Amino acid sequence: STLIGSRALAGTFDPASLEARDADGISVGEALRAFGGDPEQIPSLARDPDSVLGFVEVHIEQGPVLERRDHALGVVTSLTGIERHRLTVAGKAGHAGTTPMPGRRDALVGAAEMIAEVDRILNATEDFVGVVGKLEVRPNAVNVIPAEVVFTLELRSPHAEVRRRGREDILAACRQLAQARELSLT
Repeated sequence: STLIGSRALAGTFDPASLEARDADGISVGEALRAFGGDPEQIPSLARDPDSVLGFVEVHIEQGPVLERRDHALGVVTSLTGIERHRLTVAGKAGHAGTTPMPGRRDALVGAAEMIAEVDRILNATEDFVGVVGKLEVRPNAVNVIPAEVVFTLELRSPHAEVRRRGREDILAACRQLAQARELSLT
């Protein structure tokens, strides 16, 4: 459900995307209507490419760079490529009170180390940003050693080679951490 405005102008908007829902169950169409938009009018925004000489699309930055430099507007010099991954760390559940600390195969501790390594690699690499945005811990109980953690990893860079190398470095580090804790990583 991203790039709605650009897709509308390009004539590639898919009305089915209006049905996508956020975590609160609100559809894209409902959200558009809530702030005064009319989803039914989106197809009428399409432009004939031959009639367009140029196009300027102003966005909020969604980051602090322009504000820190006291600039009202910036010019985009490259587009950032994005890739998303879903990693699963599997260990072994056990009772938190009776399983000795040495030898535990705690998937959450392993995932935490991996996430810290993701952060380290991202910070050490120019033109490379990312986020671990979602964690699912199973069984997610107060007194059970986590048996499985699924986490998302989003990587962004305007340079495909930076993303490729960064991804390889991150996955190699995660595999090494998994092996050291006798966890599996998929």
